[in-house]
Amino acid sequence: MDTSDTIFTPFTPSVKFEEHVPIILFQSGYGSTSESHAPLLQSISDSGYVVVVPDRTGDKKGGKESVSQLFAALGEGKPASEFNAMSTDGRHLAAAFDWVKSRSEINGQKIDHKKIASAGFSMGCLEAIAFASGSHSSEVSACVIISSSSGTMLESFYAFSQVELINNVSNFSMPSLWITSNKDSQFEATKELFEVAPSPASFLVFNDQALDLSMALTDATSIWSLSVTEMMPGLAQHFALAAEEGVVSDVPTVAFLNRHLKDIEIKSLASPESVFEQKDK
Repeated sequence: MDTSDTIFTPFTPSVKFEEHVPIILFQSGYGSTSESHAPLLQSISDSGYVVVVPDRTGDKKGGKESVSQLFAALGEGKPASEFNAMSTDGRHLAAAFDWVKSRSEINGQKIDHKKIASAGFSMGCLEAIAFASGSHSSEVSACVIISSSSGTMLESFYAFSQVELINNVSNFSMPSLWITSNKDSQFEATKELFEVAPSPASFLVFNDQALDLSMALTDATSIWSLSVTEMMPGLAQHFALAAEEGVVSDVPTVAFLNRHLKDIEIKSLASPESVFEQKDK
């Protein structure tokens, strides 16, 4: 896969840290870019991380008119790559990793090349898992998955194998965090992968009431809009987990990574009133 059309968008702490901070390589969802996830990623970064996102020129090439074509293509077994850029085999995060390794600091913030996390949302979860389980697996210290767009129904759509995906997760050599919500369209898909992930792993399910379901940022920055919820219930919850101004996944992500990358002990991943369910192993 050619990554020459890719730029690497960094999110660095608003107030610089004196110490070298860990790196999170994050893949955005299909039909969106880092712009859709900016509130989430900046909040995480401000807690002492540098987040790097590979953005491609073709991420939104099909525009909002491509959404109806996408749903038709899903039924016909056509790949999503016909309409907008797709990233599911780990190469774009690997390219981001190479970009990071060529630097000792990013935007003036010193970085720690030995503390790398792989993360993604929706389609980006497939990319994050592929990168974390591929040739760079020994260099990845943690993996964070937010509402995975996986499962056998999406195999031809996103060009992956569910059997291979499950096998890769079951052979993880790093701790993992799996985030969803009780009404998320991808709840079952995310849960399925958590259940095969080795210990240590955490599964966090947000209450629907804790989410920003407006889809305002999603509509403004991606091919998606509120109208898609008529086609598939649970998509507003899906996007609310990582692509809205009302950020929720920052707190558990930071808590989880603080525990595993910074050896900071935590009491909980999120406030009890926002959590529908949490499992740890």
